[in-house]
Amino acid sequence: MLHQASMSWGVYALVGGAIAYAAYRRGRLPLISSLFEPVFPGGNNRVLGKIIDIFAVLVTLFGTATSLGIGALQIQTGTSIVTGRDLSGDTFLIVAITVLTIIFIISAVTGVKKGIRMLSNANMILVIALSVFALVAGPTVFLLDLMPTTVLTFFAGLPDMFTVYPSEGATEQKFLQTWTTMLWAWWISWSPFVGMFIAKISRGRTLRQFVTVVVLVPSGISIVWYIIFGGSAIWQRMTGQGLEIIGSGENVMFDLMANLPFSGITSIVVLIAIVIFFITAADSATNVMGSMSQSGRTVPSKPVTIIWGAALGLVAMSLLLAGGENALSGLQSIMVTTALPFAIVLVGVMICWAIDLKNDPLMIRRSYAQQAIRKGVVRGIDRHGDDFIFGVTQASGVEGAGAEFESDDPAYTEWFTGALPEDDGEPETVVKRKPL
Repeated sequence: MLHQASMSWGVYALVGGAIAYAAYRRGRLPLISSLFEPVFPGGNNRVLGKIIDIFAVLVTLFGTATSLGIGALQIQTGTSIVTGRDLSGDTFLIVAITVLTIIFIISAVTGVKKGIRMLSNANMILVIALSVFALVAGPTVFLLDLMPTTVLTFFAGLPDMFTVYPSEGATEQKFLQTWTTMLWAWWISWSPFVGMFIAKISRGRTLRQFVTVVVLVPSGISIVWYIIFGGSAIWQRMTGQGLEIIGSGENVMFDLMANLPFSGITSIVVLIAIVIFFITAADSATNVMGSMSQSGRTVPSKPVTIIWGAALGLVAMSLLLAGGENALSGLQSIMVTTALPFAIVLVGVMICWAIDLKNDPLMIRRSYAQQAIRKGVVRGIDRHGDDFIFGVTQASGVEGAGAEFESDDPAYTEWFTGALPEDDGEPETVVKRKPL
């Protein structure tokens, strides 16, 4: 729960919320560099802004390629188990990644509303069906008991889990390198891609709606998923059903299903789900990289989408082939290396988004209201005692609600400063509006 089903969605909500706010509230281009507008205006056209956007694309490319490489290894193992044939070796990986790359490029070209949505819906149906089956066919009572226990234990142990440091010993160091550091770097490497993707499908939502849904709903679903399958694995180990980790563990899901009824069918369903996971992650990342490389264009051009899709498939294949027997560790090292500098960018995103929100017209009006009520109450008590009602009259000097507010500051009067590109790449008309 700590590594996979909680903190990751906070990272995605941060990047996605900041991009959505900058694009749909402030009218800026939906790019990572646009988030730094409060610090350096016009960052999209500056060298540092270009570097940030390029780095965001590279982080997305290598972070997604790492996931695709690991997915390809699991597809290879799963296909070997399902078919009963030894498919280890580079030939299968090359063929599989090539075929899947062609498929996800076709899906990416069709756009979010068609191919990507159709595959995502199919994936959710398969995931829910597998979860329900594992819950019913597996140790149902044990898993149901494990759900509240796991959640309560997670929150109770959270402070202790946050205070594990490499300096405590070799065991802690290895654990952090293998789990916490690696996986949190993974989520950071995915944050530009996932953040921009969920920003694109969240136009018209309030920040409260956005944060609530993005943080709580996927986390809740993930918690149930990991408890069902993680709990089933624990149960099978406890009861001596022969569940073993081979290599990097790509066999575990299939071996777990093999210990449940209808294993021949469910193993095929698991393999199909992994393939669709591979495709949906890749087509979404391809769409986002195409958008980022075209100045935030809502629907990237097909040639650019195809180029990025091919690049993603080639990078994943190259990393796998270059890694050899240590392919998994090599993939993880590349991902951590690219994610670490981007963590600094995320700190900047936090600061700049806080500045933007502080100067938002809604926040300014709320501050006005608080000042007006405070001063109105003071004047009412001074002049009328307890018996008075509020009215609106002009005040001068320090008595006014906005006496200390510089209403002519460009940061407040020109808060809508950018242009959001339409589907054809042409920007909308720029309209500058005063906040009050």
